[in-house]
Amino acid sequence: MFSNLIASRSKRTPVNPALWVLALLPLLAFYIAVVIAFASPEFSGDEGGYVENATRLLNRPPVTPQDLHLWWGPGYPIVLVPFIALGAPLIAAKMMNAFFLFGAIAYSHALMRRYLSRKAALVTTLCLGLYYPFLRKFLSCTLNSSQCF
Repeated sequence: MFSNLIASRSKRTPVNPALWVLALLPLLAFYIAVVIAFASPEFSGDEGGYVENATRLLNRPPVTPQDLHLWWGPGYPIVLVPFIALGAPLIAAKMMNAFFLFGAIAYSHALMRRYLSRKAALVTTLCLGLYYPFLRKFLSCTLNSSQCF
């Protein structure tokens, strides 16, 4: 039943990556619209901790012996440092998550293309990109990078 969805290596022809990225661009537009529609101006969830760590990285030593507030790793706060240094609004950092999520979806599609036919990979990727529990986490629009990867 599913044997026709699995791409055999002999039938594969090279595909221009720009074509499948174009097919996935409506997901990026949807993610951006979700961020614009549901972003709140105040911090919620883990946002405050990430912004605090990014501010600490920017203005003072990130870690002191007295302060062991290291629940979150330094990767995402390092990404937030330019936003804080430039005084960008919080929505700009939240918008970045839409691009992170789209990157994860595009990566998933590239991985599925190795094992599935073009059509099956595209349909599977679109289903993953619109999967409700996945979107429910994204709708909270927090700065939590674990929601994107």
